[in-house]
Amino acid sequence: MRIPWWSTLGIDVVCVLAFAAAGRSSHAEENTPGALVGTAWPFLVGLAVGWAVLAVVARRRDAGGQGPTTWARPVAIGVPLVVITWSVAMVLRATTDQGLSGAFPAVALGVLAALLVGWRCVAVLVSGAARPRSAGRGHGTPAPGG
Repeated sequence: MRIPWWSTLGIDVVCVLAFAAAGRSSHAEENTPGALVGTAWPFLVGLAVGWAVLAVVARRRDAGGQGPTTWARPVAIGVPLVVITWSVAMVLRATTDQGLSGAFPAVALGVLAALLVGWRCVAVLVSGAARPRSAGRGHGTPAPGG
């Protein structure tokens, strides 16, 4: 499935903003644009770093003749993106006194994984369901002599 990189990036940004908004709402904090950005910025910076790292890897991969990168791949793109985004955000939160108390780091990792990997899984499933089935072997037709 091919989704333009800029659409994939946009979906990732929306996921991070939704995560920040949900977190603020769950703590009964206001969700004004300024407050939302104040909560989201470490994760947005982490997302930008993740995208930059993965873009360098993709450029090397593409230059090596391995074909263009599909940015909607759940494991090859989504998982490293979650790890980088989360790691950078935790460092930024710790160094700017935004806090890492209690279960927050684990919850943040779980929610980011669910969102950033989850939408990619859904996209792959939807694109697979939309792909026409071949009438050949491997799709319910037995092999000759089988």
